[in-house]
Amino acid sequence: MVSGERHPRNYYAWCHARYLINAFILPLSSSQEGISRMIIATQKWCFAHHNDISGWQFLLFLLDKQPAETSPVFRETLKLAASFKWRNESVWYFLRLVAARGVANTDKEEFEGLRKTLWETASEDSIEKKTLERAEQWPMASQ
Repeated sequence: MVSGERHPRNYYAWCHARYLINAFILPLSSSQEGISRMIIATQKWCFAHHNDISGWQFLLFLLDKQPAETSPVFRETLKLAASFKWRNESVWYFLRLVAARGVANTDKEEFEGLRKTLWETASEDSIEKKTLERAEQWPMASQ
C-alpha cells in the first residue's frame, strides 16, 4: 500500500500485491486471519483514497477470498459514501459490483436509497450523475 501512496492508481503495484497474496498468504494455514487483516487495511486505504479504482479492485479481490466479510465492508462503504456524499466512479463501481454479486435485500435497499438520494442532488449533466445512473442498472441486470 506504500506504493499506492507514492504512485496513485498504480495498477502494477496492486497486481503484484495480488501475486503476493496468492503465492505467500493463501497457502498458509492462517490465511483467513491474514486476509482479514489485509481487508481491514485495504478498506482503510480505500476510504482515504476513494478516487483510486486500483485500491477498490484489490479490496474486491480480497473479499472474493473471504466472502463473509463482504456485507460489513459494503455497509460501511455505503455509510461513508452517504456521509461524504461520494459520487465518484471508483466508489460506485465497487458498490455496484458488490451489489450485483449479491448482498442482502436490506443492503440492496440501502444501496438504492443512497444512490437515488445522491443522484437527485447531483448537478445536472455531471459525470457524477451519469455514474449514479449506471450504478442503478448493474444490480438490476444481475437479478
